[in-house]
Amino acid sequence: MEVTSIAMERGRAGVWPTKKLGNVAAFRNGLNFLRTSGGAFIKIVGVSDFQKHFRISYDNLDTVRVSGALGPDDYLRNGDLLFVRSNGNKALIGRCILLENLRELISFSGFTIRARIVDPEVLPVFAGIYFQTDKARSAIHQGGEGSQISNLSQSLLGSVDIPVPPLREQHAIASALSDVDALLLGLGRLIVKKRDLKQAVMQQLLTGRTRLAGHDGVWRSLPLRSDITLISGQHVLAPYCNSKGVGVPYLTGPADFVNGEIQHTKYTDRPGTLCVAGDILVTVKGSGSGTLVVSRGSYCISRQLMAIRVTKWDHRFVYYSLLQNASKVRAASAGLIPGLSRSDIYDQLLPMPPTVSEQTSIADLLTDMDSEIRALEGRRAKTRALKQAMMQELLTGRTRLL
Repeated sequence: MEVTSIAMERGRAGVWPTKKLGNVAAFRNGLNFLRTSGGAFIKIVGVSDFQKHFRISYDNLDTVRVSGALGPDDYLRNGDLLFVRSNGNKALIGRCILLENLRELISFSGFTIRARIVDPEVLPVFAGIYFQTDKARSAIHQGGEGSQISNLSQSLLGSVDIPVPPLREQHAIASALSDVDALLLGLGRLIVKKRDLKQAVMQQLLTGRTRLAGHDGVWRSLPLRSDITLISGQHVLAPYCNSKGVGVPYLTGPADFVNGEIQHTKYTDRPGTLCVAGDILVTVKGSGSGTLVVSRGSYCISRQLMAIRVTKWDHRFVYYSLLQNASKVRAASAGLIPGLSRSDIYDQLLPMPPTVSEQTSIADLLTDMDSEIRALEGRRAKTRALKQAMMQELLTGRTRLL
């Protein structure tokens, strides 16, 4: 799905009138459900659902069993806005989601506030989109006289201003941003589908159950020590580290591995152990033990890491095989102090095809699938940035829809 073409013109900021949210919406705090062994089951929206998406997934909601009947006002309706009222993570307080396409009766937890738009001059979906903006979130927290309020009250929420453009313009803005939301949802579903497909292909190809055309022969299970060299990292003292780009990039652990890619933040002018492009880096100390990433360049590695250097085999095939057997690697690291020894890594058994050419053919296919997933993730990131830019322009009146 592509975003609808939109005709826009630059406008004057602040041309819209504003109203207090308390004057356009009716509030209700959520319910504190007491779970019982008897009574009816009901789904509820809780704070955890605010961390997923602007529009929640009803299939993943918690279900509780409650005694007694709930009144009509205890349920949510299409167009309701829910705000996080209280949470240990103060950054979540004030976050908003819009309720749409309700398929059944759903209630809401005591850590939330419901705002039901009652003013005919305000479109609920427009209000919901507005309260997704940084400007609205900032107004909520500033109203509480703090960058991170500890509790959102109805009076505080009601004191926040909301712009009220003409209804036709509210509809146009909501439609334009909903198109972007739909594109984001579609990309998200496609990424999940591609990841699931890759996982299924790995299960077939990395075990020899399915063979690529032109390859035959018997697979064997071989220990990693048959073909690799294992290189231990070394600690670099803090005075020799910097974040200014001086020296060699320095990797300290899985915090530098983001979504399977290296994103380092430190450098050192006193490097110890260096890995090279093609080395498979594995975390060997701490709770992230067993985390894997392929090095695409030369890095200094800390003692929390080891580099698996493949000699004759295809290093990508070894990497994907280790990923496929990640549960075994993590099991080897279990203990009071999580960690992997050299023998834990050397003794890992991997199913191996009889020829390196078959390893390379399998690795080429999986690498292409990874590239496709990364391209989709990049497109999703750009679409998110586009949405933020559109919200900043459209919801402030700086750019007007024609």
